[in-house]
Amino acid sequence: MAAAAVLGLYTGVKGAYIAIAVAIALWFYGRTLLKPSSDSRSSISRYRELINQYGPRLVGFAVVYAVGISVVTGDRGLGLLVCLPVGFGLVTLQAISGVGAHTLVAEAAALYGASTISKYLTNDVYYGGGDTLYHVRNVETLVQTGSVAGISRYEFFPGFAILNGAIRVIGEISAYDTILLTGIFTYGVVVLSAFVLVRAATGNERLGAFVAVGLVMSEPFLYYATYFFPQSLAVALVIFGLYVAYRANQDRETRFRFSLIGLILGAALVVTHQLTIVLFIPIVGILAAATSLLNRIDSMTTGGQARLRLPRGYLAAIVAFLSISYWAYRSTFLAELASSVRTILGFGLFTADSGAPTPTYALGTTLPSLSIETALRSLYSTDGVYQIALLIVFLLGVATVIDRTRTYWPVLPLFSVGIVGSVMMFRTPLTVPGLNRLQLPLTVFFAVVIGVGLYRLSRSGDRNHTTLLAIVVLVAAVGTTAPLNYGAGDDLYAINSGPNLYELYPTPEPQKAYSNAEYRDLESTAGFLRRHDVTLYSFAVDSQAMDGFGVESESAGVNESGIVTGEGVLLYRQQFVDHRLSYVVSSGDGIAIGSVLIDPHWFDQTLATQHKVYASDQTGLLWNPNGSVIAPAQQSTEREENNDRIRSRRLGSEKPTPWRARP
Repeated sequence: MAAAAVLGLYTGVKGAYIAIAVAIALWFYGRTLLKPSSDSRSSISRYRELINQYGPRLVGFAVVYAVGISVVTGDRGLGLLVCLPVGFGLVTLQAISGVGAHTLVAEAAALYGASTISKYLTNDVYYGGGDTLYHVRNVETLVQTGSVAGISRYEFFPGFAILNGAIRVIGEISAYDTILLTGIFTYGVVVLSAFVLVRAATGNERLGAFVAVGLVMSEPFLYYATYFFPQSLAVALVIFGLYVAYRANQDRETRFRFSLIGLILGAALVVTHQLTIVLFIPIVGILAAATSLLNRIDSMTTGGQARLRLPRGYLAAIVAFLSISYWAYRSTFLAELASSVRTILGFGLFTADSGAPTPTYALGTTLPSLSIETALRSLYSTDGVYQIALLIVFLLGVATVIDRTRTYWPVLPLFSVGIVGSVMMFRTPLTVPGLNRLQLPLTVFFAVVIGVGLYRLSRSGDRNHTTLLAIVVLVAAVGTTAPLNYGAGDDLYAINSGPNLYELYPTPEPQKAYSNAEYRDLESTAGFLRRHDVTLYSFAVDSQAMDGFGVESESAGVNESGIVTGEGVLLYRQQFVDHRLSYVVSSGDGIAIGSVLIDPHWFDQTLATQHKVYASDQTGLLWNPNGSVIAPAQQSTEREENNDRIRSRRLGSEKPTPWRARP
């Protein structure tokens, strides 16, 4: 009721997922406090041998089934909705029965592969937020020219392009395939790195295994494994480096070797993505402050008997020095950072009742109503189920550390970062531009809290059939819904179409992948544009695609009347009517992203009554000679004849518009 009073009833109902999660978490908390009965012990003992013997094989079979069914039928939802509940359910049963830590990590990596590899295979050209399209061109440019000079914006930070360019040449595969496969492999290694990181920091191998399982149930982690761009690689480098820093301070025999590896990783990080280093500064600060404080408390209470393991501090200092020196030498990053901070600070708290920092327009239709029924439906959407189940496990992790602080003392520094960062990981009315990218550096630390919660569930005192079933369902719910949400491709559109908790309005999902036919038509359109001297206007993602084909474009705008461009041509696609589109809003304070819905009838009328100068099956260009609003107009006989003529053939040689062909 308090949330409804402050934020509005619609947002308050959506926020009820927190109350639901707290209530269920209290039930699990009570069950895990019970002492195991003789019947429950014998029940687990009876099945332990079977579970541990056949569990790994069944998980492997489920993974192969998920990928195979996805490829054969083209329906990834069918594969995942069968594989993931079975897979995570079996992992849970094996964890309860005491299977080895290495087995749990291997199964977590396999289930991660089921989600990511099937996504790669069933989406023709998956681009996520759009950066993939931009970096495909950078990699191809690097391979063709052999120089980083042609990589716009990333000329001074070419680490990502160099890595993928080398793999592209060695593997003789396309730049797109290189980026996707490199991302999947890299984040598979991050799963293993999370395991060895926690083991190195705490000495608890089993807890490290649960953290690895928690990581593959993290939505941002799965998203950025296939939406791979410089920040994704840089975060992976930091996680590798953090493990190396812990190891470098533990074994005298291998200290030099690990220190050298850490310096190499640090140098690679500096030339890969500058903002990632800035984002990790507060994280490293929290780690250092928490470790120092806990060691002081330990010295005062136990005389230093449980002194925490520290990472090698001078490695972080050297990376910081190299970063600042390089930024000062290039003198480009600080201005970009200041602009990004101004943009982020320019937005604050908003709710679904009060509106967003940038408007959402509906052309030819009306925005869906913000009804209580819609808010209630969002609670049992895939996103709602994921958030509720994830919060339950998170709360159990917090309760466990509070109950047994001394037992989990070694993990508290990593745990504290996860607690602080959790405000970014759960759905709240707080909106920050680029929130998903802020989540990525926190994901491994957040997984530590989830891992502790999973550890508690595996050691539940009450092991009757009802409790065991509830634990299996809870873990399977988190693991199954994680890859079905925002980061999913268009192949799962029917499953995650909402209404979802994170949406301001219950609108269609944005498109995240091109079909092969659509991508080929975009390439053909780019070829047409390169032959003519005309300004191109497009929406956000299509701008990235056109840039990848070597065609620059301006951002199309939107108002209540229609699509706003200057004098030039507007790139349209048939898929406009099936998805929510994003457009760039520029102002004196920076840029922001707005949204627009286009009604099919409005779209068809616009194509029928405006000057169409190029058309293919999936894409086309509309000529806007006066820089006015593009919208349906009164159709004249002359324009109808012109459109009929243009529909019959693509315009390559004839020039029906007052712009000239390039020489």
